[in-house]
Amino acid sequence: MLAQVFRLANIIHMKDLTIFRVKPNPIGKDKLGNNALNSQLVGEWVDIKNTSGKKLNMVGVEIYDHTFNNFCGDQGKRKVYTFGSYSMPIGAVVRIHSGNKVPITSLNQIDRVGANAHAFTGYYYVWNNGCGDIAEVRNSEGVLIDKASYGARPTEGKILVRVADMLI
Repeated sequence: MLAQVFRLANIIHMKDLTIFRVKPNPIGKDKLGNNALNSQLVGEWVDIKNTSGKKLNMVGVEIYDHTFNNFCGDQGKRKVYTFGSYSMPIGAVVRIHSGNKVPITSLNQIDRVGANAHAFTGYYYVWNNGCGDIAEVRNSEGVLIDKASYGARPTEGKILVRVADMLI
């Protein structure tokens, strides 16, 4: 019983985490499939910020994007990252990059600064440029914590910032 109460006390809730920024369209031509360069992929990312006022146990927190058909019809969400053992300090920002892990020092300056920690999805491109996209954060119980979206064809290399529920 005590273990269950402790587990419930550590569940992350709405507005404990906020989708803060996204860079969905890194500079350079996107290449598909096995031709994608990891150096290009890691320039695509989303920032999640701890807005709770307390240190957060991130185990099991999941990040999703949405998939679209050729006519930009939403096909549902896709899990792109799950946090393992990580305690997120108050006010900290975690940047979740597309692509495989690289040394942080090898990232372009714009992709390094502004985050306290970096994680990597291991996926090819995650964030949709043609249709826009919807980013979601869900807690370890699958409950929606936050979501934000951006429109089609974001400017190459631009970092989109949160205004209400939109990234612009």
